[in-house]
Amino acid sequence: MNPNRKKLLIPISILILIFTIFVFFVVNIKYKEVTELRMVKTDIESSIMVSKLIHEIQIERGLSFGYLVSKGRIFNEKLQKQRLKTKVIINSFKKQVEVEEYNEIINNITKILDTIDMVRVKVDRLDEKPRDVLEYYSKIVNSLLQGVYQLTKKIDGLELREKVISYLNFLQLKEGIAIERAIGTMIILNNITNLDLKLQYYKQIVKQEEYENSFLDIASPNIKKYYIEHIDAKCIQDIKDIENKILRSSKYKPLNIDVSIWFSSISEKIDILKDVEDYITNNILKFVIKKINQNSINTTIFLLLIIFSIILFIYTIYSIVHILKAEVKLKNIIDKYIISSTTNHKGKIISVSSAFCKISGYDKKELIGKPHNIIRHQDTSKELFEQMWQKIQNGEQFTADIKNHKKDGGYYWVNTNIEPVFDNKGLVKSYIAIKHDITDKIDLEDAIEKNRIKDKQLMHQSRLAQMGEMISMIAHEWRQPLAAISSTSSGIYLKAQLGKLDKETAMELSKNITKFSQHLSTTIDDFRDFFKTNKEKKETTYIEIIDSVLGIVEISILNKNIKLEKNINSDYKFYTYPSELKQVVLNLIKNSEDILIENKIEDPIITIEAKDNILTVRDNGGGVPLDIIDNIFDPYFSTKLKKDGTGLGLYMSKIIIEEHCNGKLDVYNDENGAVFIIELNL
Repeated sequence: MNPNRKKLLIPISILILIFTIFVFFVVNIKYKEVTELRMVKTDIESSIMVSKLIHEIQIERGLSFGYLVSKGRIFNEKLQKQRLKTKVIINSFKKQVEVEEYNEIINNITKILDTIDMVRVKVDRLDEKPRDVLEYYSKIVNSLLQGVYQLTKKIDGLELREKVISYLNFLQLKEGIAIERAIGTMIILNNITNLDLKLQYYKQIVKQEEYENSFLDIASPNIKKYYIEHIDAKCIQDIKDIENKILRSSKYKPLNIDVSIWFSSISEKIDILKDVEDYITNNILKFVIKKINQNSINTTIFLLLIIFSIILFIYTIYSIVHILKAEVKLKNIIDKYIISSTTNHKGKIISVSSAFCKISGYDKKELIGKPHNIIRHQDTSKELFEQMWQKIQNGEQFTADIKNHKKDGGYYWVNTNIEPVFDNKGLVKSYIAIKHDITDKIDLEDAIEKNRIKDKQLMHQSRLAQMGEMISMIAHEWRQPLAAISSTSSGIYLKAQLGKLDKETAMELSKNITKFSQHLSTTIDDFRDFFKTNKEKKETTYIEIIDSVLGIVEISILNKNIKLEKNINSDYKFYTYPSELKQVVLNLIKNSEDILIENKIEDPIITIEAKDNILTVRDNGGGVPLDIIDNIFDPYFSTKLKKDGTGLGLYMSKIIIEEHCNGKLDVYNDENGAVFIIELNL
C-alpha cells in the first residue's frame, strides 16, 4: 500500500469509525425519543380519563353541597342522576387501573373513591355538614389532580411541557369555579353575608383569575382563541353580576338572588370549560401523535443525511474559525458594556474598558498610567479606601458601593468588586475591578428618604391643624367656667363692700371658684395628653380611645344640636399608638360634624360603633360624592365647599392607621351618609 495512502487511510478510518458511532448513537436516541413519546401518549390518555373523573365528581360535589345547604329541598333528582354517571366513570377508571401500570398515587385514589358511597348515605340522611362534604369531595379532586400532575411530571420538551402546564392551570381554574359554585350556593340559599365567608368567596375568585392568567399566558394561540370564543357566553355575565351582588352585600340588605339561576349559570360555565378541556386534550394528543410520526420519519430520513455529514465535518472546521471570530466579538462586547479596570500592585491603571471610559467621561489615554484615585469623589471617605487597600493587599476580595467623580464634575455610583491577581509565586501582581452602575438605585433611595421626610412634615402640619381646632373647642368650653368665676368673684367683692360677706358664704363662693378652676385645669390636661409628642406603643381599647376623644369634643358637638350615638361592643386590646389613634378618631368625628353643618342637615346624627377589632364612624350628611370618593385620601384633597380645610386630615389618618398602627382605613356610602371604617390587626 502506498505509504501516502496509508497515512491518509488512518485518519479516514478514524473519521469513519467516529461517524459510525455517531450514527448509531443518534439513531438510538431517535428510537428512545419515539418510545418515550409513546409512553407520554399513554400517560396523557390516562390523565384525560382522570380529568373526566374529576369533572363528574365536581358536578356531584356541587349538587351534594346544594342539597345539604337547602336541607334536601332542591337538587335531589339531579344528584341521583349524577351519581349514576359518576359511578360509570369510576368503574371505567378502576378497570383501567387493572390493565395499566400506574404509579402509587393513582392506586391511593382508588382507595379514596371506595369511601364515596359511605358519604353519599350521610348526604341522603342530611347527617353531614355542607363544609365537610365540600372538603371530602375537594380532597378527592385534589388527589385526582395530583394524579394528573404525577402522570405529566416526567413529560419533557419545551413546547409539549408548556401545553401540559397550560392544561394543568386550566384544570385548577375549572376546580376553582366548581368550588365557587358550592360556596356561592351556600351564601345564596342561607342569605349569608358575613365578612369571613365573603372573604373566602373573594379569594376563590382571585385564585381563579390567577390560574386563568397562568393558563392564557402559555396557551397556544389556537387554544387561547377557542377559549375566548367559548367563554363569551351570556351565563358568564350573569355569574359576574351575581358575584358583584354577593361581594357588595351587607347584613342590612338581603341578597335577593335566585339560586336556580346562579346554579344553572355557573354549571353552564363549567360545561363550557369541559368542552374547552376536551379541545385542549385533543390538541395535546394530536401534538404528541404528530411528534411520534415526525420522529419516526426523522429516524428514517437521518440515514439519508449521512452524505451531508461530510459537509458538516468541513463546516465544523469553518465554525471553529467563526467561533474564534465570535470570541473576539464577545471580548469587544464585554469591553463595551462591562465597567472594568486593571491596576498594578501600586494602584496605577494599566487597562480600562470602554464602558469605564463612557461612565467616567475620561479617555483611555487620560486614565492609563494614572492612579485610580483620579476618579475618587470627595464624598467618599478616606477610611473606605484604607479598608479597601488593607483587604486587597492581603489577597482578599473587596466589595462596596462607591461614589466616583466624573470628568465633567458630575458623579456616579458603582457597586465595585475588586479581586487581586497573583503571579506564579503567589504574590499580588495586579488588581481587577468589576463594577456595576447603581446610580439610579442610589438616587431612588435618596428620593424615597426625601418623601419620608415630606410625609413627616405633612403629619406635623396635620397636627397643627388639629391643634387649631382643639384650641377653638377649648376656648368655647372655657367661656362658661370663666364667666362663672368672674360672676362669683364680683359677688364676693360686692358682699364685702356691703359688709354682708359672712364666713359660710365666703367658703361656698370660694369653693365654686375652685371647682371651676379645676375644670379649666382638667381641660388643659386633656389637651396636653391628646397631643403628646412622644410616640410610645401602649395597650389600649376602643372604649378608652372613644371616651378620651368625646371628653374633648362632645360638649362642642352637642352645643351644635348634633346627636351623638354610641354603640361600643368591643373589649379587644390593641398594642398601638393611642395618641395617634385618637387624632384619627377626632378627625373623622370633626369631618362628620363639618359636613352636617355645611349641608344643614335636619336631625343631624353622628354614630360611633365598635365591634371586635372594627371601629365605625358614620353620619347622615348625604355621603361622599361618587366622583371624588376614590380621591379623598390623597394629600391636599379637601371636600369642604369653603376650601378652609388643609386636605391633610384624611391623608394623614390613612398613613397613621395603615403604616403606624398596622391596620386599615376605608370609606363607603350607605343610604344616609358616609361610613368610615377602622380595622386594626390584633
